[in-house]
Amino acid sequence: MHNSHFFQDSFDEGTHTKLTLLEKYVRAWIPTFIHTNRIKEIQMFDPFCGPGTTEKGDKGSPLIVLREAVRYARKYSSSARPPIRLFFSDSKLKELEQLQTNPEIENAKKYIDVRITHMNFRDLFEKSRHSRKDPSIAAFFFIDQFGVKELSCDIFFDLVNSPRTDWLAFMSSSTARRFLKEECFKSIPQANFGALKDCHRELTEAYRQLANNPEYFILPFSIKKGTNIYGLIFGYRSPTRCG
Repeated sequence: MHNSHFFQDSFDEGTHTKLTLLEKYVRAWIPTFIHTNRIKEIQMFDPFCGPGTTEKGDKGSPLIVLREAVRYARKYSSSARPPIRLFFSDSKLKELEQLQTNPEIENAKKYIDVRITHMNFRDLFEKSRHSRKDPSIAAFFFIDQFGVKELSCDIFFDLVNSPRTDWLAFMSSSTARRFLKEECFKSIPQANFGALKDCHRELTEAYRQLANNPEYFILPFSIKKGTNIYGLIFGYRSPTRCG
């Protein structure tokens, strides 16, 4: 769940960096599944989607994902590609209603299936279980949490063991370093933290050790915000899926 004031101002540089990486990843990820008869459907999940824009007009993750999906849906006819379905959800109903009324959502429905639901992350994750376990469905999760707790060990193992599900998770790694021994953080891997500047790489390495699978790729990208270190963790099975 995000801070209630997060969308009132323009995004800061760190958030813009995160969203730019998301955009580039999705732009490279979708076409890997366009021209293959092994994939019957492409599904993308944004379970912390928010209202879609800030009050200053900055585009958030759902509109970025939407734009890239529509780009490929318009480029290839429906008979030449798998159907593309987007699932946007959030625990804040007011922000979902704002996203629902965005004209880009309605325009996109001419080309792709867009579903907006009032649901928390774990409920959506459970509801999408069939998609994650079906090797004929290419799935992508953007876990844009505030903090670190949602990428718990059980969620992580489920993602790692899903045949065609790739993911991108935002982590407040310096928070994990500071409070890892607290009870509420014991659901994530217990990283061997050293210097603050290395905390995101060290947290990523803890997930890599937990996966214990040389054929599964887990990569970090660190983002500095003031005195804190945040970052993205990429999880994917095939090296061709990381653009």
